[in-house]
This record gives sequence, structure tokens and C-alpha cells, in this order.
Amino acid sequence: MRTFINREISKKLKLNVIRKESLSVYAFGAKQAKEQSCNVVRLKLENRDEPSLHIEIEALETEQISATTLPVPETNISKTFNKLKGLQLAYRVKNKDKNISILIGVDYYYEIVSGRLKRLNDKLVATETIFGWCLQGYIGLTNDLLSLKIVVDERNISDQLQQFWKLENLGVGSESQEEHSFDADIMKEFEAGITYQDNRCKVKFPWKSNMKRLLNNNRDIASRRFSELKSNFINDPSLFSDYKKVIDEHLREGIIERIKDSDENKENTYYMPHRAVIRKDHSTTRLRIVFDASSHAKGQLSLNDCLYIGLNLIPDLLFSLLLRFRNHPVTITADIQKAFLQINIDEEDRNFIRFYWSNNPEDDNEEIYRMTRVLFGVCSSPFLLAATIKYHLKRYVEQFPMTCELLEYSLYVDDLITGREDIKYAFKTSLEAFNIFKDASMNLRKWKINSVELRDRWRKQGLEIDESNYSVNDNSAVTPCKVLGLSWDSDLDIFYFDAQNLEKFLLRRINTKRYILQVAGRIFDSLGILGPFTIKIKCMIQEIWCLGLDWDDPIPKQLTTAMNEWCEDIKDLHLINIPRYYLADAKLNEVDVVQLHCFSDASKRAYGAVVYIRVVFKNGRIISNFVASKSRVAPLKTLSMPRLELMGALLAARLNYKISKYLNFPVTQYFWTDSSIG
Repeated sequence: MRTFINREISKKLKLNVIRKESLSVYAFGAKQAKEQSCNVVRLKLENRDEPSLHIEIEALETEQISATTLPVPETNISKTFNKLKGLQLAYRVKNKDKNISILIGVDYYYEIVSGRLKRLNDKLVATETIFGWCLQGYIGLTNDLLSLKIVVDERNISDQLQQFWKLENLGVGSESQEEHSFDADIMKEFEAGITYQDNRCKVKFPWKSNMKRLLNNNRDIASRRFSELKSNFINDPSLFSDYKKVIDEHLREGIIERIKDSDENKENTYYMPHRAVIRKDHSTTRLRIVFDASSHAKGQLSLNDCLYIGLNLIPDLLFSLLLRFRNHPVTITADIQKAFLQINIDEEDRNFIRFYWSNNPEDDNEEIYRMTRVLFGVCSSPFLLAATIKYHLKRYVEQFPMTCELLEYSLYVDDLITGREDIKYAFKTSLEAFNIFKDASMNLRKWKINSVELRDRWRKQGLEIDESNYSVNDNSAVTPCKVLGLSWDSDLDIFYFDAQNLEKFLLRRINTKRYILQVAGRIFDSLGILGPFTIKIKCMIQEIWCLGLDWDDPIPKQLTTAMNEWCEDIKDLHLINIPRYYLADAKLNEVDVVQLHCFSDASKRAYGAVVYIRVVFKNGRIISNFVASKSRVAPLKTLSMPRLELMGALLAARLNYKISKYLNFPVTQYFWTDSSIG
């Protein structure tokens, strides 16, 4: 049997046709074959978590592989079969009941399976493949025949843990793919729909084809959940007071508007539940109202189901921004005040973002409002913000070419993180950036810099400066200054790790699988400053997973001891810091040679890489600074030490490549390993 790919998927991936083949197709029960000509394309399939596990295949294009769909196993199947505990299954729940995209035939089947089997019962087995463990056979729970398919349930992993592993891939992930024609169509439709009116951009939602008319109004669920919210208001008057202040402010600023009585029962509407998110680490706007655009009745669609998420216009920008931020002697940070809420939503889409509100939580009467701006909770909002800024910057390219180019890669959502070579250019750039965003009714505020002189010049220009004192040596500074998650002392110009919140969380320590994953999810270390520390908990997580424990089962005594020792080290993490600027207190024209030294190593449990920058000045002075590090837990499948050393070297090469790409000065690169067998 040959391998097939759905023609629509092949076109979206822009796969090149390498040849044509004639095929004889025998349908079930047919006596004669049907002859047809098929395009042959080449593609690569890889393990999402371990890209080194991949296979290149050739597949025949076909209009449809099968008219039926193959249901994936239930999310709790690991509890049904104990032998599946601790195994990485390989399916995605969001692909449930979708048409088959690729059918792998016997021409490649034995290249993707390892040969390891686990018999679950007399009719069902688990097969290990390069993509994870897959189920084959008959499962009586659904009365369906399961063929080879990739089945992983990410819902069993907390969102915080997913974020923890995503951070580990920053700077060493594969290069982003070229924009597909499908993405180009979304961007083209966005640009056709955006307008500029009264110093504000107006955009339309990126609707999926014909989905708007299928959207149910969701009114009953929104009303029920607002009744629950009113009960919370009655029990917590301070919450209601803060919530009402935000609603009243939104009403004054035109961010929301009340629905007229004559329009209450209008068709083609959608009602959103909403709730408060309290952000204790924010010095301003501590309460934010977030809408649930994923809410829906059973068997109905949600608003998010009907919208495209849109393009990711900031791929891998978190890591590159931090590297660029360390290039400049003079640094600038600011943020766009209520960035999402500065963009208007087109009138024809506003009835799909309705919600209930009441100025008296004890009153049964509820008023209907709707948003007029881009809002939190809609899946396409990050895309709409990034695309709007990108569109707005094009209007100023000729007037402010250098600043617009800098802003293109210096914004992460609503945060501006950049720098310049001296005070003069930093001042010029900051004023131009302020005026560019002002013309779109976006206020750049909370300006912060590592220069007292520029801070005074900003103050004279009327810019809103962040006057808070964030110092690693100042115990009164309860909330540290964060730059993309890293604590930054602008006076000493250093990055450090603030462990206050983590220490508070550990006060209620319960050594269970769930709790340890929550602890890991609270560590944000995108540059790998804490690499030797975090690799320990990653190894513990692997051990815990292999034990097949339920979420709230206590971990064994041996792991409890290791966890307690790990927690004891947390109190000293604040002592770890690195210079923000690579060249310390020197200027680039004083430099003679800049070198990158990349070290890699491996053991049976883990492998990793670390990069340092070494600077030789013209006066003979030499300094070295930490740049970044990455570490990985060794796979459960036993690998030889030479293979692990090679994996460490590959990690080092990828990390070094990304770092050198974002340095603004030439460097000589060195790679070091103590391996004599790799």
C-alpha cells in the first residue's frame, strides 16, 4: 500500500510536485481497477517535541483519502489501561473527528515504528513510533476500529507546564517556515478591511468562511455566568467596586456602549461571559476584565471557533529581543497603555461581542452592552494588535525610516524594548516612537532607561516616566522591574532572578505530581541563567512521569528528599545576576576582538550547552559575560554516550547560531567539548 496526502493540505504546505505516477485503484469488492494519474510530492514528518526524530517521505496527492473520520481515543485512556501510564502518546485532541490528512502506507510504516509493542488486551496494542506511542486494534469503548494514528492529549498537562517547556525551546527551535498562501490571504483580507478614522485604526475580525451565520448567540450561558459573577460581587463588595470603576471608565472612553432596547433581540449576535483578572505584580491597572469568547452551549460553536487566530507576527521574538536588548549601552523600555483597547472594531462585528452588566448586583435586571474595541479573550486579538501596528508603521517609513525599522523588531505585544548607541540617538528615537504611536491614539508610557540624563530630558518633554525604584538591593521594592519576564535593575544595569513569588508558593508545599509541575511552571528563565538549577527539576519531572502517578498522589520518599533539597536552594537564587550590557562599561570603539565561546556536555541523564562572550579591549583589558544556556533531559529511550554528546553539540550549534545572528558586532566563534567519543 502506498502513502497518500490530501491535495488541499499539500497545497497549503506548498509542497513541490516531483513527478507524476499512474495508479491502479481497486475499491473494496470491485473486480476491475480504476486508472488515475497522481502527483507525487516530498515532505518531512517530525516529532513535535524532538525534531531530530523525523522521516522524509514521498506521497501521492489525492482529493480525499477517506469519506469517513477516525475518532481518537478518549482523553482518559491512560487511566483505562495502566500500561499506558508514563508513555508519551502521540495524538492531538484538536484534530478530533477531522478528515484524514496523511495516510502512511507499508512503504514507510516500518521506518516509523520501532518494533516495541505493549499489549493492552486481547484486541488492542500500543505501538511505539518516532512520533510517540500509537494505538492499533479494536476498542470496545467506542466500537470503532482504530488504525495507526498519532494521539497526544495536551489537556492533561497544565498550561503553566506547557509554557515551561516552550521557554526551553526559545533560541534553539527550528527556523520559522515561509508564510503559506493561506496566511497571506488572511493578511491580505486584514489590510483590505482596516481603516483609519479620527486618529484611530478600525479593524474587522478574521472570520472563517461562512462561520458567522452558524454562530449561536450563547445568551443563556452568558446570563447564567453573569448571575454567578453577581453573587461574587455581593460576597466581595471591593471586587464589585473595582470592577465597576473599570466598566464606568470604559463607558466614558467609548470602549463599550449600551445596546438600545430596539436592538436587544437582533439576530446574528453572540454574548460573552466575563471575569476579573487581578494582577498583583502590576503597578497600574491591577484589575483587567477578560471575556470568554470560547464559551458555547453543548453542540454549538463559540466565537473563537469561528475566527482565525491569525498569523504569528512575532515568532521567536522573545529570545531575539532579549539578545538585542543586551547589545546597546543605552536602553529604552516603555509600554503601550491599554494597547488592545485603542483599536476600534468595525460596527458590523460589534454585535458578536455583547455582554451583560448591572450597576446593582442585587438587582435582577441586566443591561446589555457591547465592546467597540479589540478585547482580551478573543483568539485573534494578538494578531489584530500586531498587524495594526505593522500597518501603522508603514505610514511613517519615509518620515522616520530608522525608528520604524527599529520598532519592527523591538515590540513584543505592547512592550517596547530597545536601545541605542548613545544618549543623543536614544532621545531622538524615543520622541519619534512616541509621536508615531500618538497618531494612532496609542500612548507610550512608563518610560524607563539606564541613564539619569535621558530620564531628565524625557521629563522636560512631558513623557510619562516610570519613577518606581526597582533595585535588587532595595528591600522596599516589592515588585521588581520586568523586561520580558526577567528582573532588571536599571541602576546597576543587571539581570537577576526574583524568587519572592516562588518562595511564597512553596510555603504550602505538597510534594505531589500536580504541585511539582505547578512549581516548574512558575520559573521563567528564557536565557537559561538558572540552567544548572532548573535541569534538576526537569529530571525529577521525568522520573515522576515514568512512575505513572495520578495528579495528587504523593511522590516517593527518595524524590521527596531531592525536591526538598532543590527547594532549599531557592532562597539563594537572588544572588545570581548577569550584566545586561555585553561590553559592561566600555564602548564599542574601544574593543579589539569579540569572541563567542560555546561549551557543550552530556551525561546519561541530561545534556546542555552554554555560551559566553569574551571581549578583548585595545588597552589589553579582557572581560567575559554569560550570554545564554539551554539544557535537555536525556530521552527515556536509552541512547549511547556518543549520541548524547552529539545531541549536546547540536544544541550548542543551534544556540550559538541564534545568538550570533542578533549581535550587532562581528564575532569569532569557538566550540568546546570534553568528549573524546562524540
